[in-house]
Amino acid sequence: TRKWKGFAIDDFIFVINQGKINQKTYRLQQLLSAAELIAEGSAMNHCVATYAQTCRRGNSSIWALTLETITGMPERLLTIE
Repeated sequence: TRKWKGFAIDDFIFVINQGKINQKTYRLQQLLSAAELIAEGSAMNHCVATYAQTCRRGNSSIWALTLETITGMPERLLTIE
């Protein structure tokens, strides 16, 4: 299969509440499938998709940091190994 369990670390959410209009939500999410790695690599223009086998074997963990605001779609900020 092209999915894996990942590391036993929970995803993380941090909310900065500066009033309803200015609320910011930072989300750190572990990527757990080849499809997620491909989407992340395509959006961020890097080679993270090549880590699929390493992640599937449990030798690596890839995380995506996004910023969500009230005004739009999540903005991808960073990919972390």
